[in-house]
Amino acid sequence: MSKWIECKCSECGAEFEVELENTVCARCPKCNSLEAEIIGFKSVEESLTIAAKTEEPQRALSVEDVRALFPSNLEELLTFEKKDNTILVRPRRFLGSDNFAKIAHIVRSNGGEYISAGKQSHFRMPAKKE
Repeated sequence: MSKWIECKCSECGAEFEVELENTVCARCPKCNSLEAEIIGFKSVEESLTIAAKTEEPQRALSVEDVRALFPSNLEELLTFEKKDNTILVRPRRFLGSDNFAKIAHIVRSNGGEYISAGKQSHFRMPAKKE
């Protein structure tokens, strides 16, 4: 079971979570700051439940913003495409349960959602209006 660190950004005050196993530093998803304090620990199940309950509307994102939300090991598993007022995030291959949970957490924490549609399943996030 994955363990997560609960953090609070010293710059903007945003609260966010990062996985404990692969964490070298905690980067705030809102302001990109590396200045954060640890405020607690959670298992992946607790983390995803809390994220789903406390979702709040987020700002619209560009493809580059969305790509930057993911660590490189997850980014390489995904493709990113702007379509209308959304960014579609699609898996390149089967993700497995751990990677899926990590990606779903990042997407939902930033105002997105998962669309279950068999082989066409994807994540959808709000895009900047141009």
